[in-house]
Amino acid sequence: MFRFRFSIAVAMLFAAGVLPTFAQSPSSNETAQQATPSDGQNAAKTGARSDVQPENDTAATPSADVEAPAPTKDVGSSTSSQQKADPAVVAEAPEKRFTVSTWGGAYGQAQKKAVAVPFGRSHDVAIEVLTDGDGKALRGDVVELNAAALDAACQSGELAKVDASLLTPAPDTADTAQQDFIADGVHDCGPASMVWSAVFAVNENALKAGTPNVLQDVFDTTRFPGRRVLIKSPRYLLEMALIADGVAPEVIYQHLSTDEGLERAFAKLDSLGKDLVWKETAKQTEEDLMNGSAVFAQTFNGQAFYAAAYGAPIRIIWDGQVYTMSFWAIPADGSSQDIAKEFVGFATAPKQLAAVAEEIAYGPARVSATALVKQHASIGLDLTPYLPTRPENMARAVPFDAAWWDENGTQIDASFATWVEEREAAMRPKPMPKPVRKPE
Repeated sequence: MFRFRFSIAVAMLFAAGVLPTFAQSPSSNETAQQATPSDGQNAAKTGARSDVQPENDTAATPSADVEAPAPTKDVGSSTSSQQKADPAVVAEAPEKRFTVSTWGGAYGQAQKKAVAVPFGRSHDVAIEVLTDGDGKALRGDVVELNAAALDAACQSGELAKVDASLLTPAPDTADTAQQDFIADGVHDCGPASMVWSAVFAVNENALKAGTPNVLQDVFDTTRFPGRRVLIKSPRYLLEMALIADGVAPEVIYQHLSTDEGLERAFAKLDSLGKDLVWKETAKQTEEDLMNGSAVFAQTFNGQAFYAAAYGAPIRIIWDGQVYTMSFWAIPADGSSQDIAKEFVGFATAPKQLAAVAEEIAYGPARVSATALVKQHASIGLDLTPYLPTRPENMARAVPFDAAWWDENGTQIDASFATWVEEREAAMRPKPMPKPVRKPE
């Protein structure tokens, strides 16, 4: 009865435009090789990426939204667009204009609502939000980058250094700001913002018995029989296969750098036998999980959240999650360095990070911020089960090494493709020999 009522409530939210459609949800079209949010499935064929980014679920055209500071006069309690647009009551925008560049879709809208607009109002700055970023381009006064792009641009001198003293201290604790961030969350050229993860999820209604909790359970086809739908790409998948085979998270890439380690990962995947089913995207694996045709699916935590919002009986297995971080950075040639530094401190304050998480169901990169996250701002669904950065979920987490994949990805892609082809050939039924007719 609860699930029936919840599904009706969710359907009403979809009709009202509060929830994105399934195809538009964050991470929905992510392949494990996606180069940019808008590249879709093409990168799966080219292998052109090393780091999955937040999904662009809006139109692919560039967009720039300008937010003026809050009105200086009381415009009443109504929030209608007519009153907001009344030039008689809205203060003129200040001369200062500040450009924030982030990803598109639901992720970009979350950063705009929870960070950019409040910053503009509190600092009396007109904010221009560019939501067509790719996690690599250095456009704007501040820009959100993936880890590999941040590191490369920092080493080349294209980014300004960000002193840790600019970061907001952790509330009600003796920890410094640096100690409050997750591992590797504070870089010389900028602090981490949000975290999303590649994970396995289980449809609990499709289970015949037992409760799988760790990656070893995903690969145990005896205790937990049924289809496992996986994204046909080595990224994330090989890391999780080695975790399931007992390799410690901190030495995953050391193992993958050897022929023996790579063969070990392939062997673990091969142990799934006929229960292994390939798909091209996380959207496809999640659909199979939702309709119960698969027991387990490789997916992303944001995708699993939206499936749960649909009322699907899906639970994330956090053991061995492979996570990726975004970072706020300041282009060295920017003309608003002082404001940019204030923005970075504001954007990575625990309160703001928690507000972003309550819009998009990604994990804040700070421990104190994760503790502040409660319910999704629009849906009202408890976000506790869906945050990658909860301490218990990080116990055996693997930070995705984009630099390693940039260096080794071409070779690994080729080895993976060969292994898949050979495995599929071996799994095909052998043709029956034609009977030999004896001469009469």
